[in-house]
Amino acid sequence: MKNNKGFSLLEVLIGISIFAIGLMGLMVLQISAIKNISFSGKLSEATLIGETKLVDLKNVLSDSDPLLEDDDGDGEDGLGDFGCGPSDACSDKADGVDTSQGQKGIYTVYWNVAPDSPDTGVQTINVIVTWTAKNIQRSIQIRSMRDMLSS
Repeated sequence: MKNNKGFSLLEVLIGISIFAIGLMGLMVLQISAIKNISFSGKLSEATLIGETKLVDLKNVLSDSDPLLEDDDGDGEDGLGDFGCGPSDACSDKADGVDTSQGQKGIYTVYWNVAPDSPDTGVQTINVIVTWTAKNIQRSIQIRSMRDMLSS
């Protein structure tokens, strides 16, 4: 009678194959997690930049500041416009623009102002932050209203 100790070569190869398939699944999950964390970081930074600009426009500046003017006169219809700034020529002209924002300078901040919207004495401000990731343009919008009579 033989005393079989250990594993055969076939058993070892099958075990290694199962282990390798499991590791590949973990690698796919890890890559996906890294991509999601990167996107979340950029989205968080864009949100912070947009909120900071909105606070500046809403609370710090006076009514007579040129940054709070509806430069192209499109009012409420132009709140979502972005693509170029007030001095450029395009159909979706924003009332203001700041380029190269953020840690890596990848964000562009556009803002639009609608006086007397939705009511007299109320000014709506919409801030749009854009950036490009993997050749896809991304954007967020933050909108708030400002009481023009009490500022």
